[in-house]
Amino acid sequence: MLTEIGRAQSLDPANRQLTGWVAKSLMALGRPEEAVVMLEQAGRIHPDDYSLLSALADCYDMLHRSDDLQRVLVRIREILVKTLEREPDHVRARSLLGIALAQCGEHDAALVQIERTIAAAPDDARVRYNAACALAQMGRSDGALAELPRGADAPELPLGLATARSRPGEPARAP
Repeated sequence: MLTEIGRAQSLDPANRQLTGWVAKSLMALGRPEEAVVMLEQAGRIHPDDYSLLSALADCYDMLHRSDDLQRVLVRIREILVKTLEREPDHVRARSLLGIALAQCGEHDAALVQIERTIAAAPDDARVRYNAACALAQMGRSDGALAELPRGADAPELPLGLATARSRPGEPARAP
């Protein structure tokens, strides 16, 4: 079925949702090299789509492409900061900014974003899951583990799974 959906995506690479879903599914299946091609093409069509760029960052991380990862993290951060300047209450953008900051090593700034996001949406499972990802990036495993049960039902996890992000230069960890 994923093959057929991938074919549909190739016929309409401008479809953000389909591209994101197929790419995340490919990553969950351990096929990030296929997802990268798809996401890079979609990124040329939608250069300001932070969701697609976030998935691309995950692929680069899984493939240990640290230079590409750092480049896309800078771009994600720029887009998310601009989004939050326009919409300060945009919970998803703030949540993803926390992850991006953590991945860039800006832990204090990441913690501020995580705290603001949780305060704004304490019952949102996706917010809790993203907080766990950011905390894990910072090496705060106790905090990450505390957030995971709250984020276990987060939507948009490919095929019900999530790939734990690694620090740049370390191998990706299985869910």
